[in-house]
Amino acid sequence: MEIRCSLKYIKNKANKKYIGLFLNLKGFVMYLLFISLYFFFLFLTEIENKCISKGYVNIICQRKLAENNIDNDRSKHSLFSRIFRKKNIKRHKGKIEDEKIDKNETEEEKGKIKKESKGKTKKNSKNKRTQNNLRTQDNNNNIVSRIYYSGMNKKELLFPEYNIKNDSYTYMKIIDITPNKNNENLNVNVDDVVPCVSELEKRLNSENKIIYNWELGNKTVNEFLGHAYNFEIYGVNYYDWKFTNIKTVGYDIYRGRGHEMFKAVIPSNGIDKKNDITLFIKKIPINLWMEQYDLMNMLYGEYLMGGENFVMEVMVCAFLTKYYPGISPKLYKVLFAPEDRSMFKNISSSYMCNDINVFNYILNKMLIKDMKGHVVMVSEYYGKDTDKYLRKKGDIYRDISENEKKKIMHEWIKLVSRLHDSGLSHLDISPENTLIGENHNMRLCDFSKSTPLYTYNLRHRKNPNGLCLFQSCCPTVGKPKYEPPECIDLRRKLREMNIYDALIYLRNIEDQEERKKYYFDVECVDKYMLGIMLIWIWDYKYLWNNADSLEDKDFILFQKNNMNLDIFPTTQNWPQELKYIISQLLVLETRKNLQFKDLINHPWFSCNE
Repeated sequence: MEIRCSLKYIKNKANKKYIGLFLNLKGFVMYLLFISLYFFFLFLTEIENKCISKGYVNIICQRKLAENNIDNDRSKHSLFSRIFRKKNIKRHKGKIEDEKIDKNETEEEKGKIKKESKGKTKKNSKNKRTQNNLRTQDNNNNIVSRIYYSGMNKKELLFPEYNIKNDSYTYMKIIDITPNKNNENLNVNVDDVVPCVSELEKRLNSENKIIYNWELGNKTVNEFLGHAYNFEIYGVNYYDWKFTNIKTVGYDIYRGRGHEMFKAVIPSNGIDKKNDITLFIKKIPINLWMEQYDLMNMLYGEYLMGGENFVMEVMVCAFLTKYYPGISPKLYKVLFAPEDRSMFKNISSSYMCNDINVFNYILNKMLIKDMKGHVVMVSEYYGKDTDKYLRKKGDIYRDISENEKKKIMHEWIKLVSRLHDSGLSHLDISPENTLIGENHNMRLCDFSKSTPLYTYNLRHRKNPNGLCLFQSCCPTVGKPKYEPPECIDLRRKLREMNIYDALIYLRNIEDQEERKKYYFDVECVDKYMLGIMLIWIWDYKYLWNNADSLEDKDFILFQKNNMNLDIFPTTQNWPQELKYIISQLLVLETRKNLQFKDLINHPWFSCNE
């Protein structure tokens, strides 16, 4: 019995010994893991060369911030921030000791050290700039990096009172596609590349025309900004409007088509329904608006997007409504509208949305707080598009006289001419984007592909000759049947070279002759599209599917016969004057120098048959 008890005692003692060894080993492994993590994070901070405790947060873009639910930077209270703070204190002490040693040196040695330190700081600043110029790419290449300093007081309102001077958002240029300020490596004579635009500048100044530019567009938009909370028409608040959905063709938020369109009828207080106001509503997601605005602001309103540019559309509509009424439907308001109406209770009453910087500041705060909402474009619902206006039933178009067709053509030409006089191109001219009202009064709509017509930057590089015609390197313009040959050829070239974004590809190319291969004239593109519209209105069909010189047989035949429209059976009975006008708009060599006033004053439009 005693032997058995002693054996049990020995076994229990052995088990405790093994358990102790196991626990010691586990603790030792955990200790090693903790130490390795500590040095790992120290290594990361050396790479970043930033201290988390300073309150800096790298934001890839507002959408990413909202998705990750990053509200405020609380890194000051974290364990690692305290460790990094101690590390920085040691660095600071080391710097102080170095400064004490420097004081004991002679003045000559100090001068040498200063020169060396200046050289080092210049190199460091250059390295920092090159690091800032690197751009992270996602599937859409729509990400803009930004640095946000978290200095908000928690006790303040959700949207504290905004002060432009104390704005904590610092906009940075991420990709080096800005104009070359020093005009370095411009070994080509610009006059040989583009028409001498100094004469153009003189002509525009002599005509006293107000020409669109990015700065003027921003100032004009300020007059249309507002809150959805207090915006009313006939006493009916925005949130009480009844919306009728308008289908968005090709809706895809990841390809820049995440907007929604609606129709709203606001009844008047009177019995007569003629006074009712019909509105066209376009809702743009906040994150999409902010991404596009950052990109546009980065290149002074000359950033080129393959998808729809809603920021440019709002700018253009505001500018045309104020300075050139009658070209586009009237713009009433540009609102920011959160989905949660109660959110407005948290906004300071001193907010007045009459500045685009304040407007975007509020939108940024909404994204940070993970709040959903839209930038809402409220404009006039004008007439019908030309295609619906002429359709009788299905694909059957109603018969109209040749004189009426002439009037429509003439109005089209005058409308595009007025748009170009304002300093803008459309780049998506089609019957669907041309509205017809009473007495054949017309308006252009859908300016989401629009660009400025004039610039001081020749192909996104500063032009030493001054003002010049704007050229684009983004070939995705218009609808397939309306794309000109130069855009189709450029798109094929970029595809063969596996170039997704021409702006990024060209950022390191300074030679204008080389850059010229990837650009086209936006004014010529509008003229070509207008020529295709004239073909459609005369016969309600097209002569070719697209202007592809390699695939479309009809267009290949048209090219081989020196752009002669008589090769098509349907055009042989067309008026010769009409065929002449169309050929002037289609052939690249002629449309470059073609003036709209020559077409407007053509005698064929004035004669009645």
